[in-house]
Amino acid sequence: MANSGGLSSKRILGVLGYIVCLGLLVASFILEKDVPDFSDMVLIASTSLIGVDSFRGIFSKNTS
Repeated sequence: MANSGGLSSKRILGVLGYIVCLGLLVASFILEKDVPDFSDMVLIASTSLIGVDSFRGIFSKNTS
């Protein structure tokens, strides 16, 4: 999919990570419980995946 000019897998997984973190935040607010500890790791990993994809895009210029 990334080869055909679509979204890359890193960007898709990064966005899914953000959605998971948002769901955890909403669920913990509704249930009045603490956010699980692993949500920090998921947020950092999804931010890294999106950042890696954006950083890689700077250096991979299409010279077609």
